[in-house]
Order: sequence, then C-alpha cells, then structure tokens
Amino acid sequence: MPIMIMFEKGKVAAVRLCLALDQTFIRGRRMERGGDVRLERCVGDIEFKKVAFAYPTRPEQMALRDASLFFPAGEMTFVIGKSGSGKSTLGQLLAGFYYPSKGDILLDGHGFETLDMNGVRENITLVQQESILFSGTIRENIALGSRSFPTVDDGEVQDAVAFSLLDGTIRDMAKGLETPVGLKGNTLSGGQRQRMAIARARLRDTPILILDESTSALDYINRSLIMDSIRKWRRGKTTIVITHDISQILPEDYVYVMKSGEVVQEGFRKSLSDQRETHFQEFLQPEPEPADVFVHTTETGSALSGEIDLYYDEDGAEQSMVPSFFTGRFGNSPNRDSMRLPPIVSPFWKLMPPINQSEPGSHTSAFALPERASVFFGAIDRPEILDQFLERTENVAANGRKNSVALGILGSPRQGAKMEPEKRKVKETPKKLSHILKTVWPRLPWHGRVSLVLAVVATVTYSAATPVFAFVFSKLLATYFDPSNLQAQARTYSLSIIGIAVGDVIALFCMYSQFHRVGQLWVNQIRIDAMKRILAQPRDFFDQEEYSVSKLTECLDNRAEEMQYIISRFVGNILVVTVMMSIAVVWSMTTNWKLTLVAVATAPIIYGVSSKFTKMNGFHDRKCNDASEWAASIFLETFSNIKTIRSLTIEGHFEDKYIRETKRIFRKGVFRAISGGCFFGLSESSFIYVTALIFHYSGVLVNSQGAPVAGILQVITLLLFSLTNIQMIIAFIPQLSEARDAATRLLKLSELPTTSHEDEGSTRISSIGDIHFSRLNFRYPSQPSQPILQDLSLVLPSGTCTALVGASGSGKSTVASLLVKLYTTHTAASSSGNITLSGRDIFRLHTPTLRNLITIVPQTPVLFPVSLADNIAYGIHPTSHLASLASIREAAEAAGIHEFISSLPQGYDTLVGDGGMGLSGGQAQRVAIARAIARHPRVLVLDEATASLDMESAGIIRDTVKRLIGEGPGSARRSSNGWRTATSGRSGGRDEEMTVLIITHAREMMSVADQIVMLEKGQVVEEGGFEELKARNGWFAKLLQGERGE
Repeated sequence: MPIMIMFEKGKVAAVRLCLALDQTFIRGRRMERGGDVRLERCVGDIEFKKVAFAYPTRPEQMALRDASLFFPAGEMTFVIGKSGSGKSTLGQLLAGFYYPSKGDILLDGHGFETLDMNGVRENITLVQQESILFSGTIRENIALGSRSFPTVDDGEVQDAVAFSLLDGTIRDMAKGLETPVGLKGNTLSGGQRQRMAIARARLRDTPILILDESTSALDYINRSLIMDSIRKWRRGKTTIVITHDISQILPEDYVYVMKSGEVVQEGFRKSLSDQRETHFQEFLQPEPEPADVFVHTTETGSALSGEIDLYYDEDGAEQSMVPSFFTGRFGNSPNRDSMRLPPIVSPFWKLMPPINQSEPGSHTSAFALPERASVFFGAIDRPEILDQFLERTENVAANGRKNSVALGILGSPRQGAKMEPEKRKVKETPKKLSHILKTVWPRLPWHGRVSLVLAVVATVTYSAATPVFAFVFSKLLATYFDPSNLQAQARTYSLSIIGIAVGDVIALFCMYSQFHRVGQLWVNQIRIDAMKRILAQPRDFFDQEEYSVSKLTECLDNRAEEMQYIISRFVGNILVVTVMMSIAVVWSMTTNWKLTLVAVATAPIIYGVSSKFTKMNGFHDRKCNDASEWAASIFLETFSNIKTIRSLTIEGHFEDKYIRETKRIFRKGVFRAISGGCFFGLSESSFIYVTALIFHYSGVLVNSQGAPVAGILQVITLLLFSLTNIQMIIAFIPQLSEARDAATRLLKLSELPTTSHEDEGSTRISSIGDIHFSRLNFRYPSQPSQPILQDLSLVLPSGTCTALVGASGSGKSTVASLLVKLYTTHTAASSSGNITLSGRDIFRLHTPTLRNLITIVPQTPVLFPVSLADNIAYGIHPTSHLASLASIREAAEAAGIHEFISSLPQGYDTLVGDGGMGLSGGQAQRVAIARAIARHPRVLVLDEATASLDMESAGIIRDTVKRLIGEGPGSARRSSNGWRTATSGRSGGRDEEMTVLIITHAREMMSVADQIVMLEKGQVVEEGGFEELKARNGWFAKLLQGERGE
C-alpha cells in the first residue's frame, strides 16, 4: 500500500509538470509572437507610432497612451518624466518583455511583429536601475555581456571595469575580479552594482543602448564621469537615456518629456529651457554656483594653469592626455579653457599637464598625477587610464582584443580562460536514526504524545497478530493430517483467522493514522523551530551559499515532507519487525529450538547485507540531493531574473548551466541505481536462500529425527511471515536514506545557535537620544580582508537631520546596517569600536525593541504581494491605531503617494504583484517611504530614498523631512497631524523629536540636513553644516565642485 501511495503521488506530480510545460509552451508561443525576420545590420532607427499599453497586472490603467516618439540612429536621446509617467515602459517594450496593445513599434522600418525577438534583443541592451547581478564572481558577471562567454578575453573585461570606474574598488578587494558578489550582488553597494551593469553593457556594445535610471545610485562625480565616457563610447550609436535627472543633458540633446503615458513636450534642451511655463520647466533646478579653480604647485613645478593645445587625432598618432570622452562633442576644441565641460569636471582639467610637458623622471608624469592633483572619484585614482583604454577599445566589440591592458590591480588570470563554477562545500554526514528519533517526544504537544502512545500500542497489537495468525494457520494446515475431525477444526481455525484479520485491520488503521499524525505534528514543530532560528541569525548568515534563499525554501518545503516519512512510514514498520521477530523467535524456540537456531544463525548475514545497502544508498542519496539543490538554485535564479537574462540574450547560458546540472543529477542517479540495485538484489535474494535453508533443514528434522510435522509447520509459518515483513522494511531503505538526509538538514536549521548578536541585549528602551559611533572598525564577514569602516567616530544628535555623503562604496549604507544591529562589531576579530544610544551600548539593547524604533528605507524598495494599504501598514500590529486607514493615508500624503493611490480604481485596496510589479520604481519607493513614516520611528534612515524620484516627488520627501525635524512650514513639532509624535503614538509618553539620517548623493537633500558628515574609504574626513562646509573649500566643497582636497 505505501508503494501505491508513492506511485499516485508520482502520477500527480507528473500530470502537474506536463500541464505546466504545455501551458508555458502555449503562452510562450503567444507572447513571443514576433516574426522570423532578422536584420542583417541594425542601424538603430526606432519609432513608436501611437503606442498604447497597459501592464497585465493593471489592465485598467494605461501605462502609455498614444505615445509617438522617434529615436534617430546614431544619436543620444533623452526621455524624462515623473515617476509613473511611462518612460520605463518604453524600455520594457523595446526589450520585447511586453507587446503594445495598440500602435506600432518600428526598428529600422520593420515592425516588431515581423522581427525575430532574439535578433532584436541581440542588438539592444537595456540597463535598468535595479542592476541585477547573478551568483558568481565579478569577472563572471561582467563577462556575461560578451558574445563569446564563457571564453572571454581578459583584456576586454579589464577595459570594461576601467570604463565603469570600478578598478579602484576591485583593487581594494583581496580576490580582485574573482570576488564573489553574493546573492543578487548583495555584497556590493548600489552604486557598485550599477557600475558593474554598465561594464557589462560596455562589453556587450550593441547598436542600441537603453539606460533606464542606470546611474541613479552614483554620486554626482562618478555619474558625470561615466555619463561623459558613455557619450564618447556611443558616438554614432543609438542611445536612449531614461531619467528624471536633467543635469547630464546638454543643450543640443533632444529630449522627450512624458506625463501620464503621453509625450507632452519634445525638442532640444536649449529650446525647451528658453520656453516658459512648460512641462520641462518643472525639471529645472537652480544651477550650482561656479566652482572655484584651485591651483596646486609642487616642489618641481609651478602653477598648472593656462592654455594647453588639444586636438583629436583620429589616426592615433598623438593623443591628448585629457580623456577626450569628457569633452563630448567638443573634443576638437583648441583651448581647454573654452571647452564646454560639466561644471564639476572643468576645474580638474585645468590641472592636467600635456604629455609633452612632462620631463622624464619628473613629478609631472601622467602616473605621478595623484601627487599633484586629483579628483574625488571614490573608485579610481588615475582618470587618464580611462582615455588610454577608450582609445584602445573604440572598436573592441568588432575587432576583438589583440593586447591586454596591464592593470595589475585587477589581477591577471589566464587570458581567454573559461569560467569555472565555484567548488561546492562537502556536506555533513546524516544524523543517526536514534538521534533523529530523540527529537520527536520533546517537540510533541500533549495530544501528539497521546497519539504516539496509541500508535505504539496499535503497533504492538498488529505485530502480535502476525505470529498468532501464523500459529492458527499452521493449526489449520495440520487439520489436513487428521481427517477424523477435519470439518469442525477447519471451521474453528478459519473463524479464528477472520477474527485475527478484523483485529489486524483495526490495529493497522490506528498505527498508520496515528503515526502519520505524529509525524506531521513533529515536522510542523521542527519547521516552526527552524523558522524561528533562521530569523534569529545575523545578516551574514544569509550571505553564505549554504543558506541561500532557494536552499532554505527547498529544505523547509520539500525536505520537510520527506522528513515526516521517518515517523509515518518507517518507525512503525521498524517497531513491527522488532516486536514480530521477538515474538516469533521466542514462540519458535519453544516449539522447535533446533530449526529456530538455524534460521536465527542467518541473521548476521542478512543484517550485514542490509547495512551495506543502507550506507551505500544513503551516500548516493546525499550526492543526488546536493545536486538537486544546486539545480534548484539555478532554476530559481534564472526565472527570478528572467528579464535581465532575456535582455542580455543569455538564455542559452543558463539553459546550458541547468542542463549540465540535470545531467550531473542523472549521472549520480545512475550510479545510485547501479550500486543500490546490486545490494538490493543481494539483500532480497538472501531471504530466498534463508527460506530454502529453513525448508531443507525442516526436511532433515522430519526424516532423520522424526520431528512432528505440525510443530515444523508452525515454526516455518512463524519465521517466514516475519521474514516477509523484514523484506518490506528493506524495500523502504532508499526512502529512509532520503528521509534521514532531509531530517539532518532540517534539524540543523532547527538547532542553529541563538548566541549571535541578534539575541544580545535585554534592555528595552522607549527613546533613542544621541547616537555615538566611537572609533568603529568593521569588515563584512564574507570579505574579512576588505576594511569597510576605519576608526569611524560620528555623532547623530537627537532630533536633528544628518546627511551622510561620500562616494559609492565609502561605507555609508554600512553605517545604517550597523545602526539596526544587522551585523556585529563585537565578536569579529577584524571589528572593533562601539555604538551607543544615549550612552547605552547598542548590543546591550533588546534587538526587536531597537528595530521598532529605527526604520530604514533602503535604496531598493521591497513591496509585498498584498494591497497598497497593507504594504504601508506592514509590520504594524493590526490592533494599533497606526494601522488605521487614516494613519495610512497621512503617511501616504507625507510620502507624496496619496494622490496616485487615490487615482487608482480600487484606491488603497489595489493589489500589487510580487516585488511591486505594476508600480514604477519611483512609486514603489514612495510606498516604502510611506511605510517607514507610518511606523512613527524615533530614527528614520533614508538610504538614497530619493534616487529614483523625480524632482517634484523628491521635493515632497524633502518637505516631509523638514517637517519631521520641525524646520519647514507646518512644523511637525505639533502633534496635530498624528505622525510627528512618535512617542505618544506608541506609548503615550512625552513627545520625542525624530532623528533623521539621510544617505544621499543629491545636493538638494544635503541642504536639508542640520549637519553633513562626509565619508571617504570608511573614514570621516569632514563634518559640519552645508554652507559651512562649502565655505571651507575642503573635501565636501570639492566633492560638489569636482575636486578633492589634499
């Protein structure tokens, strides 16, 4: 019967799989409804003709409404608009993720419906704000952009790294390009992830490039440098820049302005800027003050200013040391002072000496430049390298690389070497069955323990029924040798057998039903314990490959189902065999001890064969399970990032990767089948040999020693029926091995230590007060060789707003993570210092209470598949007044999302898809901000929370911050609006001022803060007020101006 249950489960799984494959195939054919025309050469003309579109998750709301746009080949065109205006939808349609419900999209005059979509995607690269990275190393993630992946020229990868200003960052990493990026790149900052995506796009180098807010997480300097390098690279190629930041748009750039899915204005920026009271004017902001020119001298040279002759030599006979990609279309300008450069870059180039002015051995050489003048890049120390590699890689995609760039900071693996998968960790040996069973009783509730006792009683009854049946059956057979009273005795024994059968059925029902119930109760409790332990682990726990999301999900879901088989199927059967064999042997010994001893003498042989079979099968089961988990993680990563994979046209790579893993599973399964089949056959045949031995010796005893036939029949039936049950147990050994392995994995999760910093501290607080970071040093556990914070000392006064600024990767987001105890600074040998709140060490505070008082709005918003109201109130107790609709609306108004939500047909009851599908990046960000405000935290941390917002939305957030700290109109020091008084809203205590920490690259957000703290490589290099720091002409001023003080 258990075999039939497994068979039926297999049938159901097969039907579901076939149905899913059929639906996927049909839907895929319908969605990929393009034609079969492949462009021999993609010129790059793109035209939208009255295109209308609505996302499947929001069919009632049009994302585009009769939008008509034209992107000429070989030109850079900008598309701007507020959050939700439909600008990102253009990139989604061009990448072929969706098809317009109305209108046409033309590529070089060919309608999308006639083009082969794979061919279209081979000519288009879409770089989105999320910048999805894949599990693997930095090198592998960048190399995915190459058409020749996985065999990629190392020089191309290095050039792409230098292009994206990542070389300094990678130089500081112990493993360089071989550094693992973690799950979705979680070991890197947002800016570093975006630069890696740009590097990947540079290596891909398609005729059409779409940049969708792809530099929003970068500081202004890196954003300017990368944007200018992109202009140089993309000369003569179609480039579409989707953004809400117009600071990088030059006067002669063509701009489309979108609003509510429509093009409301278009033209060259110069003409749009001259027009008054237009939509474009809404994006204009006051120009920054002209940067002062700082002139530095050295011991061997005078002031480096004046006119320097420049020219652009296409033949490459002589190149200026000024990176020509900064000059954009003005590379032929004869006078550096007259070149129209971005304000942030212009002062720097006045410091650059021409190459022919550097004497051999002097300090004015190109590579001695940092000794004389430098720019605050955050990730690169020698900007002239960019020009060198750009000149050498102008046609790298077409002609390939002949020489590698010798950048020692990137490491030098074998050129053209294929990417090798990371070595997998060796898994631990499964726990003993006795150890697993010891965990059952303590985890059962009282009614579960009652069920277990009933199951054991039923098992003993069922086990005793078989020997009794064998005895009665032997008596029934003996009646054939006594014809005198055959009918009466046969009737008696037959009725006895029927009675035994009835009792056997009842006992068997009770045994299986109660053991199944106990098994389910046990596994449910193990799941709960495992979930509690997982949630109690520190943040670095989830950075480990062994505890990736896919593997944890697989273990808590599928493995738990296998684990309960230990109780529901195996424990009962093992107990049955034990009791049955004990009764049978004792009973047989009293009947005919000689035959019984001969049969028992074969037990060691049967045990040895069975034990070997169990070990061999368990070994191969672990191998197969490990391979299955690895394949499942590849499957999850592939389809959770399918848009990025399709836009890069690397479906084949992940398909091959998955196929390799499935073949690996198949090979291991074949080895398991061969080895298991041999020992299974040997164990099964051993029972036949034992049966033959019993019958042979029975004949010997009857013939030579005159043993009574009735007694011999009784012993034979007793032993053979018991041996049959042993055979049944052996048939379940393969499943038992899998169940043991599953139990080992799940029990390991349920027994995870709770001694991490997550459980440190017991002091419950209701206020925060001043926050002090004292001489703090920190390194991420996954990268212990790379310092993140170095001797950091910082004070966040209560009730004030502090802006944390600096280049990408300077440690800003790490400060926020440490503030809510996501990582510890106490236990790691490479970390030191402390964080105090009102003089109390943060690690002495109760962690849940602390996190209830501090709320972080991350750079990448996370939405849940529930209504918008539930998303905003997520994490608030349902009975709290903070979860009321009025409180939710107030928070939404403060975040500037109320008007949008109210415009939806279902308002706050509108469901959003998994991960916020159906909302634009800016809209999702404002929902996340509303969620943070609704919690009434004492400390609000905004980590680049306005990076994806348009000027109007960002302005609303700035006004909200001002009200939170009581500086703007409608001061939030008053409690009338309900969301300012954090303390009163929680505990009815005094009104405590909110502390706000802003992590930002935006100049406007910096100006809101009471104090600004600038970080460089994990150190505080300057702090003070906005105007005060500007007046100092120090690090911060030069950050704004494009220079770094020395």
